[in-house]
Amino acid sequence: HPAYDYATRLAERGETSLVLDRLGYGASRLADGNATCLGAQVDMLHQVVQHLVSGQYRWTDRRHGTTPAAAHVVTHGHGVGAAIAQVEAADYDDVDGLVLMSWTDTGATDLATRTAAQQSRECVGTDYAPRPALRALLFRTAPAAVQRAAARRQADDPCGDVGSLGPLLLASNLAAGRVDAPVLLLYGGQDRVNRASARADQASSYPTEVTTRTFAGAGSALPLEQRAGRVRAAVLRWLG
Repeated sequence: HPAYDYATRLAERGETSLVLDRLGYGASRLADGNATCLGAQVDMLHQVVQHLVSGQYRWTDRRHGTTPAAAHVVTHGHGVGAAIAQVEAADYDDVDGLVLMSWTDTGATDLATRTAAQQSRECVGTDYAPRPALRALLFRTAPAAVQRAAARRQADDPCGDVGSLGPLLLASNLAAGRVDAPVLLLYGGQDRVNRASARADQASSYPTEVTTRTFAGAGSALPLEQRAGRVRAAVLRWLG
């Protein structure tokens, strides 16, 4: 639904977004889902950041001419994607900010833990795990049409990512104290993936400036919930 197109709506306000299909997903699907891991996703994000700051990339339409080097790069991540962005920022210190949605290093709910365990079991003998029930896990107030559209686009998880979730959790927990860039933490008040009690601990784990916003009534999928406009407004204010 166009009204919930996070990147396009930010672009209309002057903030250019590069949306990535992580390796193993979407246009970047792998023949073997075990041929990647979350540590590799961190390294690949770093490569993308470096290409942006050096201007070493190509337009899909060459009529746009020379590719500019990015003056500032702020990485955004949701859920495990937020952990990937956090580890990249700590390991390479090459971004100007972090926008982390629906993530805590040590605050997974019982539902989230059970879901991860189920995916691990499903990866025995195969290379892609079916995604969990998206609506129950991520949504509370998203319009029904948006939920249906998201469910249709739901992709299986590569088992290389599933099997490396534990090491990433440890790396992300250790990385928080090494993040130098300012951090914006965004949560839904009815998030079923992260315990509400873990939000303050997450904010205090960084040595840098941290801003936390919680959106009452929203679930984990903040850019698709009814308060998506307020989420974008909070991000735009923080970006300045």
